[in-house]
Amino acid sequence: MKNKIILTILVTPLILFDMTISGFLKEKRSNEPLVEGNIYIENKNIGTVSNIDGFYAISNLESGKYTIIYQYLGYKKCKKEIEILPNKNKTLNIYLERDSEQLDEIVVYAEKDFNFEIKENPRSIKINSVRIEPQKMKYEATLIQPDLFRTTQTLSGVATTSDYSTDIYVRGANRDHNLILHDGATVYNPSHLFGLFSSFIPEALRNINMVKSSSPVEYGGRVGAVLDVSSKDGNSEEFDGNISLSILNSSTAITGPVYKGGFLFAGRRTYLDPILSLIDDKFNYSFYDAHFQIYQNINEKSKIIFSSYFGNDNLEQNLIDFGWGNRAFSLRLKSILSPKLYSSLNLSYSKFFLDQMVYDRKGDPMEGVKEELFKFNNKIEDYSAKNKYEYTVSKDIEISFGLDFKTVKIRYDSEDFSDDLFSLNYSSKLIETALFSTFSKTFNNKFTLLSGVRYNIDYIDSEKIYNNYSPLLSCKYIVDKTSSLNLSIKKSYQNLYSFRIDNFDEFGVNPINLWLSIDKEMEQTESFDISLGYNYNNIFWGDIYKFSFETYGKYIKNFYFADILDYENGDSDHHDFLTTSNIKSYGLEFNIKKITGKVIGSLSYTFSRSFQVLNNKRYPTIWDIPNSLKINSIYKLSERNNIGVTLNYNSGRAYTSAYGGYFNQFFNGEPINPELIVVKSKLYGNRYPSYFRIDLSYNHRWLYNNGTSLLINCSLLNISFHKNIQSYKYVQNWFYDEEEQQEKYGIGRNENLMLPIIPSIRVEYKF
Repeated sequence: MKNKIILTILVTPLILFDMTISGFLKEKRSNEPLVEGNIYIENKNIGTVSNIDGFYAISNLESGKYTIIYQYLGYKKCKKEIEILPNKNKTLNIYLERDSEQLDEIVVYAEKDFNFEIKENPRSIKINSVRIEPQKMKYEATLIQPDLFRTTQTLSGVATTSDYSTDIYVRGANRDHNLILHDGATVYNPSHLFGLFSSFIPEALRNINMVKSSSPVEYGGRVGAVLDVSSKDGNSEEFDGNISLSILNSSTAITGPVYKGGFLFAGRRTYLDPILSLIDDKFNYSFYDAHFQIYQNINEKSKIIFSSYFGNDNLEQNLIDFGWGNRAFSLRLKSILSPKLYSSLNLSYSKFFLDQMVYDRKGDPMEGVKEELFKFNNKIEDYSAKNKYEYTVSKDIEISFGLDFKTVKIRYDSEDFSDDLFSLNYSSKLIETALFSTFSKTFNNKFTLLSGVRYNIDYIDSEKIYNNYSPLLSCKYIVDKTSSLNLSIKKSYQNLYSFRIDNFDEFGVNPINLWLSIDKEMEQTESFDISLGYNYNNIFWGDIYKFSFETYGKYIKNFYFADILDYENGDSDHHDFLTTSNIKSYGLEFNIKKITGKVIGSLSYTFSRSFQVLNNKRYPTIWDIPNSLKINSIYKLSERNNIGVTLNYNSGRAYTSAYGGYFNQFFNGEPINPELIVVKSKLYGNRYPSYFRIDLSYNHRWLYNNGTSLLINCSLLNISFHKNIQSYKYVQNWFYDEEEQQEKYGIGRNENLMLPIIPSIRVEYKF
């Protein structure tokens, strides 16, 4: 009897104080999850945020009555009066409606939302992380069409080296240090039109999250940023969609209900090929994307999602056939295993392929008989499986853990029919296995400490095994309900690297990364990141402003890049054209973001330095841009009209200039055509002029009584008429020597310019 009394005394508090409120936060009209929505208990410092699937849980509650607040910017605030009975958990699925003032998409985030309460959540550590709103991209000034990577390039801490490329360099890391995910599948070369556009169809996207550095331990295999892109699940309530037409391509997205869930289909294709055929029947180029997704609710607690993506580029020129593309498939299972435990299982397969054939013609270079000169094939296959669990222990403690498994197969095959071109025959198999876990504890609703670790076991061609730990430490201190301090530290590892034939050349417009895996003769790339930030959010003059200041440092060891000189000399062993160095970078970022009112947008300033340490000497990297100022805003003229303005100012990039040159004019005593041999000066010892560009867009929308709408976007790029230099080309110049009365050769420098002023128009019909 005594033991029963003691047991009752011990167990009763656990029953009375261990109830949980959990469920999903979704949009009422489409049933799409709302990510990072605020959920908290009124008049108590207890709350949480919804995850990528809209799931939330508040645990360790006493029995009694509560008022739960659900809020998401642009949606009506929801209050729920509930009563929790002893030993009874509560499930609440909440469907938020758009604010009546926000029904017109042209003013999403563009009206005062006085019902929105500014409240820092101690459990949400947001340092280094940025969410991108897909719906906002359609109103920005765009080159032909809205593009995810173009929008990403307007963020602080993100650098680019060309108007012609969607490459991103984040906080001093190289482009191949970024992990890019599409519905959980890794994408290796997500670009079209020689790097001018990304492969993502904007109309199909639901959530985009970029982690600039110190990414969560569930992500592995890269030492740079993470760009995690999620597609719309599919509208399970009604059919809707859109059709978009631009100068070079058209796209469509359709979504609607099917059985116990919804589906999404999105497609895009260029119509450049018929236009080019009219200009030159020997030149043809086209690309397309197709994306299909379907989900089904298994029951109230589980759903399964299948996603597929197909993308292709094809170029046919007189002497070149060039094609590349991506395939990606994923199967995801989302389950609530208990009110406190949420599970997500992701199985994915992705493939990148490249096929190139170069020809020669006998006799007439245009009409002669075609002969094969060079053949090159590349294929990357990625098989991945990840299972992650999120467990809410109490209102102050959260843990997550899981398993991540990946196999990457890389193959290159080349055949040189002339025996004097570059050839590479290579195959590799990389197996990465990891266990990861995080533990988060909040103290007095003021200070949160998050620690995580990722234990990696990597096999390289079954010959070499790497065992290492990737630790993560983050913390957040709530100064008051409007501001917080954040700190994050992490160590990461990477087994893959890439090169291009332009890696040692500053032009930087080649569209394809050629990926390789390290082998037994090489060491892993590793990085150490540290960042410190301050966030302040408040309402001024009736509008919501967000301020952030972040400073960071990054050290990357064993950065591999290709030397173009050795590459062109025909070395078949890839080790011969690789150079190893280290990268040191640091910087600070200041951001102001206005998210309500007639004018919305952001202003950011970034100071950053990125150096490459090679042979004990320090050189700037080609993406070292010390100063960067970016403005991205939308001004609401009326209920149907707005203007978008984007301004970019960057310090000049580093490049290696020519110190001088000479000419090879004789061979075995016989005169030949002179060939310019450029003698270069100090590596990256000079800088291009500063970059400056202003883009302008005008948007007008017609709304019809049947619920459809028509949007016209008129864009004008580089209205400042600024001549931004892409690179210099050193050439032979003829000049007449008056004194010697004869023509001589000299060295001249031509400018390769970036985009001039370009107009663009796009029409979108939504139904």
